[in-house]
Amino acid sequence: YAPTAATRKARLEFVPLARGEDPRAVVVGQGLEYRLAWVLQPRFAGSDTEWEALVDAHSGELIAFEDKTNYASTRTLVGGVYPLANDGDGSDGTLQSYPLPFAHVTTGVGTFATDSGGNLAVCVDGSISTTLAGPYVVMSDVCGAVSESTAGAVLDLAGTVGSTPHDCTVPAGHSTGDTASARSAFSEINKIAEMGRGHLPNNTWLRTPLPVQVNIVDTCNASGGPAQLRFFRSGGGCTNTGEIAGVFDHEWGHGMDGADAAPGISNPGEGIADIYASLRLNTSCIGRNFQLGDNCGGYGDPCTQCDGVRDIDYAKRSSGNPHNITFIGPACGSGNSTPCGGSTHCEGSVYAESVWDLWNRDLIGAPFSMSLDTAREVATRLTFTGGQLVTTWFQCTQGSGGCPATSGYMNYLAADDDDGNLANGTPHMQAIHAAFNRHGIACSTPTVQNSGCAGAPTAAPTVTTQALDRGALVSWTAVAGADSYRVYRTEGVAGCNYGKTLIGETAGTTWTDGDGLANGRTYNYMVIAMGDGDACFGPASACSAVAPTPAANLAIRPAAVTIFDGDGDAFLDNCESARVT
Repeated sequence: YAPTAATRKARLEFVPLARGEDPRAVVVGQGLEYRLAWVLQPRFAGSDTEWEALVDAHSGELIAFEDKTNYASTRTLVGGVYPLANDGDGSDGTLQSYPLPFAHVTTGVGTFATDSGGNLAVCVDGSISTTLAGPYVVMSDVCGAVSESTAGAVLDLAGTVGSTPHDCTVPAGHSTGDTASARSAFSEINKIAEMGRGHLPNNTWLRTPLPVQVNIVDTCNASGGPAQLRFFRSGGGCTNTGEIAGVFDHEWGHGMDGADAAPGISNPGEGIADIYASLRLNTSCIGRNFQLGDNCGGYGDPCTQCDGVRDIDYAKRSSGNPHNITFIGPACGSGNSTPCGGSTHCEGSVYAESVWDLWNRDLIGAPFSMSLDTAREVATRLTFTGGQLVTTWFQCTQGSGGCPATSGYMNYLAADDDDGNLANGTPHMQAIHAAFNRHGIACSTPTVQNSGCAGAPTAAPTVTTQALDRGALVSWTAVAGADSYRVYRTEGVAGCNYGKTLIGETAGTTWTDGDGLANGRTYNYMVIAMGDGDACFGPASACSAVAPTPAANLAIRPAAVTIFDGDGDAFLDNCESARVT
């Protein structure tokens, strides 16, 4: 071997081996023999691994070559979480064991945050503890303090998989604040915030700790804004709002709305919160199981398939008709500061339906004929990019409600534009106009026409994935016309059917997602080829699923040894190199 400056001095030791001509092949129990061996500990540039070679001092035979590094156990944080609702209906309505991401964990040598997969980024032994506070979410539970610890490899905040505990119920032996609400809120709000950072990496609010309080002694409501999110216990005909992902994401949406490029809650503010929840959870029913056994009222046009707070798909309302400004007058009341003076929830549902239509009707229809995954990512980008500049979503004029410069329609067009000139159209202008015009809140100017993104990709990449230790290697086929490729990831019981997190963009055809995933958990990856501009989407790939697997520590015995320099004899001498196979 070729020693480096970090190589320790060789030493002679008697090494115990199983008795026999070939110690690897003898039957055990035949006793030991001792051989005098050189102990060599080479260090290699770019590696922290501590290798050890044993070389027979008389014959020069390589007896062993092993990784002698002491590896501390990976420490992880997990807990029982309601993925979507708390109604006991399937795996998304009962507790599931999920990694708890971005949580501060206190160790004997300091406090560190877990990564996206709930892994502690440093290797430490001894007791570790958490209070479910982290760099992005800080939990507070009115039922009591969250304080959990372990000396084991996994800090499990528990919660029986498949069960449906509510309010202040905690697992036996756990702290009074270790409720299903606390764990579920911490998990989901961190995940939608991670989705937000993928689109708005420079937004300060998305990188600031957000206080979240659950199990407040009140019922049938929740509240949210940039400063704090608050969720209520069950009662009064409603379930615990701190156990429902759609309510978490809706209230987080208020915070995002209030902390975007146009600070302050847009008017009317409820619709954008519904939009964020629907894009994240891929459902028009906002807050499944909010109301015990009842479909939502729909402001006089009842929901037919939703027991949440609202359904923003007009086809799932009794009338089956789109809701527009004409609907607002008799349905939404008066005396408020909204564009038409009605209640903010009622008026907000009008433009929420428009954005739902955009990716569930108009982008998947002719002439675009996108897949639902592609359409959802186009709408997600338009919402995070265009929605953040909206101050008033529409004016109270049926048919031209989207004409003001501050409206949702005009800002979605601006976000879709590829050349800075709305007068010549945008790549998806017909779809955006159709979606908003169906609800009376578009505008006839500028002239509606699709244009731009010439030469953009028309084919979807084919994606393959390879498991890594707490990561994944994503590869795909090259696509004609691609300037770059966007890589998306999702996880959980819904598989590929949730909204995706944009994790990166590259001009190449591989991406190593080494950002701390949970070993054994299934992740789904999707790739979209992009043309010349942020609005120029090609078709999304099919999802490729992979579950990261722990890496094996290396310990080997040689099957063959080849010495390829030095004095040419059969023995490995100092300063000679060997190839071991």
